[in-house]
Amino acid sequence: MADKEHSKDNVFQMFCRQLFHSSLSAILSSLKPVMINLGLYIADYKEQLVLSCIVRHWCPKCIAVCTDLDGGGVYCSRKHNDFLIEGLSADILWDEYGLIGDLVPFTNDFP
Repeated sequence: MADKEHSKDNVFQMFCRQLFHSSLSAILSSLKPVMINLGLYIADYKEQLVLSCIVRHWCPKCIAVCTDLDGGGVYCSRKHNDFLIEGLSADILWDEYGLIGDLVPFTNDFP
């Protein structure tokens, strides 16, 4: 258990986030053969952000610009996100695309 001294440390926060995703992947791995749509698990906006590695105020479902979420946008996909993550720095991913590029979401281990 961490004390408050490390709770605001970026490296520790990233470790905790990745531990969360890795744990969910391991816990749900036995369901992989029968799992069709994990979306039913995702309940509210805050939880959607955590599970999809999206920055707050961005849409977890599409690639709409955060200042115009009602303007519509193409649905995002793992393929699109992987392309961005491989080609851009973590700062650009965060600021311009709303992605936390340092994390591998547990959903990458599922169809």
